[in-house]
Amino acid sequence: MGHAVTRALTDGGLVAIVPAKPFDEAKLRLAQVLEPAARVALSRQMFEQTLDVLARARGIARIAVVSRDEQVLQLARERDAWAIRETRSGLNPALEQATAAARAQGLCAALIVPADLPKLEPRDVEQMVELGRTPPCVVIAPAQRDQGTNGLLVHPIGLIEYAFGRWSSIEHRRRGERAGARVEIYRSETIALDLDLPEDAQTLGYTMPA
Repeated sequence: MGHAVTRALTDGGLVAIVPAKPFDEAKLRLAQVLEPAARVALSRQMFEQTLDVLARARGIARIAVVSRDEQVLQLARERDAWAIRETRSGLNPALEQATAAARAQGLCAALIVPADLPKLEPRDVEQMVELGRTPPCVVIAPAQRDQGTNGLLVHPIGLIEYAFGRWSSIEHRRRGERAGARVEIYRSETIALDLDLPEDAQTLGYTMPA
């Protein structure tokens, strides 16, 4: 992917938005395989890893974190990310809040990236940016289970409302088509895997010692 392609979106202003719960509230379904302290540490590790991946990827003008937790927001600031305090309850309302703030700053596109993708790579981000460089466009990275969404690029920003949750990749596609956008599906083993269930933790080696 050439620099000219990514520069076009960067100059227009693409924001990567990472929603994050308080670390002690994240990944509660892993409690049967991880002690509380280990689960908190893992949640923080994945959050910081996500910000590092986004910082290394070309094509992003700004990284934003939306959370109601001050520790999360402080870590975001330490990594030069835009910290947005969540004032709306629920994932989708929080993302709408962050999107509205980014649009008010003149940013032209938004890439939503969850903080629980342990194999996410910069090339995943860059390839989604490449696919979404020409508006109107919605780029969807489906999760490997439950047809959820593990990455969503919307250009122009705010073109569709978010529907994260089960079957959301199908709903995001429907909303993109209804908005008259070109819909691209990005499939990658590294972005499709999210860490959510005990079997995921066991597969990746995140378990309590015997």
